[in-house]
Amino acid sequence: MMDAETREALETFIEETRERVGVMDEILSGLLSAQRGRVAESVQRLFREAHSLKGSANLLGLADVGRLVHHLEDVLDMFRKGMLQPEEQSIQVLRDALEFLNRLVDNVRIIKLVDVSPQIQRLSTLVHRLQNPGDPL
Repeated sequence: MMDAETREALETFIEETRERVGVMDEILSGLLSAQRGRVAESVQRLFREAHSLKGSANLLGLADVGRLVHHLEDVLDMFRKGMLQPEEQSIQVLRDALEFLNRLVDNVRIIKLVDVSPQIQRLSTLVHRLQNPGDPL
């Protein structure tokens, strides 16, 4: 049972997460067609949204959500550092992770029970593949 303050914080988190995921998905949708200068700006905005989302999740004790978003940040950081250029596969992995986050907040009653490790593994595999292009996975 949650107290009123916790319930209100969770409701705010859900609302903000839906908004942030929507913004991030929209940015990702336009990333492939963005002009060179706009890509860096878009990636920076994606990273800020993810970072804020991670902080909110961790404040509420939603450690698995925070871990998932942290792995999302890892991919976005590779974009920021120029180690990776946006391409269809990496963008799809990110969009899948965002869709998973949306499903989590839609089912907030079970959010702490959902296994996020498959999504984290997909993001980690993507990062590994990009850092070690010759390695077999």
